[in-house]
Amino acid sequence: MPQRPLRVVREAKLLLVEGADDVNLLTALFKARGVVGIQVESTGGKDGLKDDLIAWTLTEGFDRLVWIGVLQDGDERPDRRFQSIAGHLRSRGLPIPIAVWQTESGLPSTLAAVVVDDTHGNDIEGVVLSALIERSPDRMRCVDEMFECSAAAASHAVPRQASKARLRAWLATHEPPSLTLGFAAQRGLLPLDHPAFDQLASILTL
Repeated sequence: MPQRPLRVVREAKLLLVEGADDVNLLTALFKARGVVGIQVESTGGKDGLKDDLIAWTLTEGFDRLVWIGVLQDGDERPDRRFQSIAGHLRSRGLPIPIAVWQTESGLPSTLAAVVVDDTHGNDIEGVVLSALIERSPDRMRCVDEMFECSAAAASHAVPRQASKARLRAWLATHEPPSLTLGFAAQRGLLPLDHPAFDQLASILTL
């Protein structure tokens, strides 16, 4: 297993997200919206949060943090995802948010943020799709037609995580076709000014 890079506290506010794609997307979003002073780091997936929180709380400079947030996809059970995040914060002696997307005061203050998008999927990909359907309707129509065709074929089923599949198909229409979501955001291909991103962009003020 490859070693994780050395953790370094560079800002007074720390946001822990699931993966590198999320880091790149959120970093691009904050830059586009003029949000400063927040460090975004990956936990290597949902299951990595427990160990990552242990490591961060033992990292030199952690006591200088004034705010720490955890952002994860809600997937099938957003309520359980919130409970899981709250439990990991509790295990490290950190303040426990009483509700999702609501900051709990303390040193540091904490936030448990769970992405919920009932229309397109309880994940960041669903949020992106909400923006693309309005801002990139022609390409999204082509993507939808492809999945409709696939679903009509007896030997093909629509992927369970439809939002991720649809977004990957949209990304494949760009150069290079292996473009990831995070790098698409950093290259300016996503409409980060769209209201669908407002909650994520205002994460420090919630």
